[in-house]
Amino acid sequence: MRHRDNYRTLAGLLPPFFIMFIPVILILKEPDLGSAVMFVPALFFMLIAAGAKLNHLFTLVGIGLLGIALNIVMIYTLPNDMQILKKYQRERITQFVGTKPEQQQMAMRLVGSGGLWGYGEDRSKLIMRYNFLPENENDMVFAVVVNRWGLIGGLTVIGLYTVFTGSILLVGARLKEPFPRLVCVGFAGLLFCQGAMNISMTLGLLPITGITLPLISYGGSSLLSTFLMVGLVMNFATRSRSILVRPSFEYDNADAIFQ
Repeated sequence: MRHRDNYRTLAGLLPPFFIMFIPVILILKEPDLGSAVMFVPALFFMLIAAGAKLNHLFTLVGIGLLGIALNIVMIYTLPNDMQILKKYQRERITQFVGTKPEQQQMAMRLVGSGGLWGYGEDRSKLIMRYNFLPENENDMVFAVVVNRWGLIGGLTVIGLYTVFTGSILLVGARLKEPFPRLVCVGFAGLLFCQGAMNISMTLGLLPITGITLPLISYGGSSLLSTFLMVGLVMNFATRSRSILVRPSFEYDNADAIFQ
């Protein structure tokens, strides 16, 4: 992807979205809804940096939200053999709309009981032993963090993510080539949105989708892919040269984004 004039038109945004749907469909076939969803914010931020207009992007987002609403209606109206989503995925959505699943309720209780400073390591381990929380080292690790170190610990994690993503954007701003700039923007957007979605899932604001908390959740392919992206950004940072005046993007005027 590069800075191009056709990204300023609504029709010019369609090819990147069609290209994105190829890996999304393959990942949905696994099935892994959480990982597939994360492609959207990454592409969204990259297109903004490439010069796309926000009103065009919001039009596509509105179409996507309409599709989600239609899918929810299909869950309640169509028979099982005509459904698009898997059974457990439909159950997560219906439970979120109605009574939240036990895993999410327990995570919310652990977060709420942490208070300002948390229970500390020893006492929190005892609480976790008698209040079994599924996936407490993966999807629900933020509940463990807040229960152990309280609201201060949770805000510290959020602050670290903000600083980390800001540092990635700063690396991108120092680069001269458009491609590595857009890679940095996409990774920063992906990292921030993944963390925000995992925390929202733990707090009961979003349905459970299996999205991990970057660099904190236990191992697996998510941690490996994050390490690879961090290594790529570090490679860009070591090869970049400090410049006194940053070369402007082709569409650096904020007003032009909305025109």
